Formats: sequence, C-alpha cells, structure tokens
Amino acid sequence: MEELFSELTEILKQQQTIVKKMLEITETQNLALQQNDLKLLNEAVQQLNKVAVQMAGLDTQREKIQEKLTIKLSLKADVTARALIDQAPASLVVKLKTILPELNGDFGKLRAVNQLNEILTKRAMQVNTALLNIFNPDNKAVTYQAGGGKKEGISQLKVLNKTV
Repeated sequence: MEELFSELTEILKQQQTIVKKMLEITETQNLALQQNDLKLLNEAVQQLNKVAVQMAGLDTQREKIQEKLTIKLSLKADVTARALIDQAPASLVVKLKTILPELNGDFGKLRAVNQLNEILTKRAMQVNTALLNIFNPDNKAVTYQAGGGKKEGISQLKVLNKTV
C-alpha cells in the first residue's frame, strides 16, 4: 500500500509541475490577447493543448491509483486525494500535505487567468464583429445561405468602440 501512496505522491508532483507550466502559458496567452499578437496567441494555444494532454494522462493515472487505494482501505469510491492523506504512511504525509494545497492554489490561479482570457477573447470578438460591420459597404447585415445566396437583414449602426 505504501507503494501506491508513493505513486500517488509522484503523480501529484508531476501534475504540480504541469499546472505551473499551464499557468505560465495562460499568462503568455493573456499577454498575447492584450497586445493583439495573433502569432504569440496561436503558439500559446498550441503549447497549452500539448500540456493539457499530458495533464489528462496524469489525471487518469491518479484516479486509477486512488481507486486502488480506496478498495484496499475500504473507503467510499469517490474519495479525494485530500481524504487519503490521513491513511498515508507517515513518511509521505508531510509531502502530501504540502503538495495538495500548492496544487489547489495553482489551479485557483489558473482558473482566474482563464476567466480573464475568456473576457479578453469575447471583447476581441466584439471588436472584430464591429470592424466587419464597418467594412460592409451597403450598410446591411449580409448572411450567406447554404445554397450560396445572400440574405440581407436590418441595417446596422457603424460605430467602433476601440477600448479593449
């Protein structure tokens, strides 16, 4: 059983490293959104996708180990890693008690940056829509239909708010 706890600790350490990488990448993504740097934004998104795949793999491994531990310890099936700390060997309790709060804190920071990036992305989409409306020469909303024809709608006000 100590071996399972050691594996769990190692996976949590790896997840902690990946979350820190994700945080760096999302901060780069945030900077790219603020500076309207499409190249940097695309690079950040590609890096984030690669790291997210790694995190998903580690999360699957962590869940399997936690499942094995819950069976061996006769605990509820949906037990969290935090709840397993009390059952861990004394040599690993300190490590787990330091890793888990740091991991949760980093996830909180990641959520905050992602929320900000979501707002910036929506604002950029609003600006792009406004620009497209300004460049529409006949002052009407045009939508292309499935057959290739155009459907013209109500004329729209052509104003651009340049604040992002």
